[in-house]
Amino acid sequence: VLQGGAAEGPERYFSYQNGMLNIMHAEELFLDAEGREKLCMASVFYTLHSVFPGLEKMRCEWQGMQILLDENDARQYLGSPVEIYLPSEDMTSLQKVRRIVHARQALDGNTYIRLIAKGPVEGDPETVVAAFPGGLLEEDIRSLRISGNTAILDFSENFIYGMERLTVQGQRLLVYSLVNTICSLGPVRSVQFLVEGEAVPAIRGGEIRFVSPLMENPGLAKQ
Repeated sequence: VLQGGAAEGPERYFSYQNGMLNIMHAEELFLDAEGREKLCMASVFYTLHSVFPGLEKMRCEWQGMQILLDENDARQYLGSPVEIYLPSEDMTSLQKVRRIVHARQALDGNTYIRLIAKGPVEGDPETVVAAFPGGLLEEDIRSLRISGNTAILDFSENFIYGMERLTVQGQRLLVYSLVNTICSLGPVRSVQFLVEGEAVPAIRGGEIRFVSPLMENPGLAKQ
């Protein structure tokens, strides 16, 4: 985060008194941070919190502006770890993948299915592959809602076409990457799949029946 300004020493940029950390000439420290000023400040706040146990607020001088940040402001940017399941590269099992998301997003089931739809990203193990087939997109997830212990996941009709392009094992791994992930959330014990708001008995060429909610399949998860 701090990319410049070290030549003249920290006293040019930092002062601390009575729980307030002042950052002067921040534009020299936070390069290319326009629009992310408070995010940069929050990273400094949490980094230094253990160094200054009494740290309560930060005041930042940024291109002639005064920006104030306290712990509540900083907490908005604090990330939370979440876990999803993606297929293994040999298509024999599901592998748990850890990601960091915004703290508020960690409480939203839609976050998890969006991460699955996106597939592997830089930093994930090289042993996982995308669950969604080509042509099946995040936009095809119409809604996710919780009713009692059941999550109701509604897809567009493109879900059927996408599933039909997969092998039987590919279908199983796609479905249970969603089911196993969603069933790790709070009270959810099963997932009901819908297509355009309607239950689909089965997908052509597949073995999974979608009439009833599907429960977690721990046997597919790689230990």
